[in-house]
Amino acid sequence: MRPLELFKGSFGSEPQPLPPYETLILQSRRALSPLLTGEHDTPLAGEGLEFLEIDDYTPGDDVRRINWRASARSAHPVVNRFARRRRLEVWLVYLAGGGMLCGDPISKHRVASTLLVALSDAAHRMGDTPRVLLYRKGAESFLADASRYAPRRLYEQLSTLVLEGHHAPIQGAVEWLQNRLRRRSLIVLVGDFFEPMDLSPLAARHELLALQVRTPEEIDPVDSGLYRDPASRRESRLALDPLRRQRYKKALQNLDRDNRVHLDSLGIPQGRFLTDEDPFPALAALLGARR
Repeated sequence: MRPLELFKGSFGSEPQPLPPYETLILQSRRALSPLLTGEHDTPLAGEGLEFLEIDDYTPGDDVRRINWRASARSAHPVVNRFARRRRLEVWLVYLAGGGMLCGDPISKHRVASTLLVALSDAAHRMGDTPRVLLYRKGAESFLADASRYAPRRLYEQLSTLVLEGHHAPIQGAVEWLQNRLRRRSLIVLVGDFFEPMDLSPLAARHELLALQVRTPEEIDPVDSGLYRDPASRRESRLALDPLRRQRYKKALQNLDRDNRVHLDSLGIPQGRFLTDEDPFPALAALLGARR
């Protein structure tokens, strides 16, 4: 087993099913509603502001638009005027490989599904119809549903989604999107990111967010446990000697460092979600930073 192959395994029993839809939506709205209300830009609207001009302040203008430096020079308050850019399409992209079955009792697939349904519901509440790409090696599922029940349809699709193979190649999804997206879009990538990535082709035209889902055992593997290969579903007892454990952790740290440097160079925000933690605080923090 090469150092980075440990992620293909799962420790323990079959992953739990997704939480009830109503429970998931309630938790999501409690966490994200403060970000989705008010007159100001929302983090998933796929819509931005473009600077237009500096103008004199008039009563009723948002005081947060005051340009204090220009006001000091002109001896009276002035504000920045902005023009609203064209609304962006929102894409939710799930890298749905078999490795997402890892995790006991909560699987990475359960956490990823929670994030995807929460984001779909948030986008619909703001009047968007997000496009959803469930990307698997050799098989893509594209969902676009304008009905008010689209988040529930996504939930049902994810509840029955068959995850096969070890991973869904990131570059395959990048190529798929690059060949089909004609409009500037907001793309949210959800996966475990266990391979080097090059998002430069997408970042040149689109806005991106990266949501990494991992188990604690993948970051700091236990000395022994039940190994399940998600491709063959065969199980075996796994024991790690100290050297192999050290090599694995070092290889993973190097991979994550390189990917983080790459994302930072492109200005792509990234959030990490662990299967033993509530995903909503981290999601709210990531979206709040984008406002």
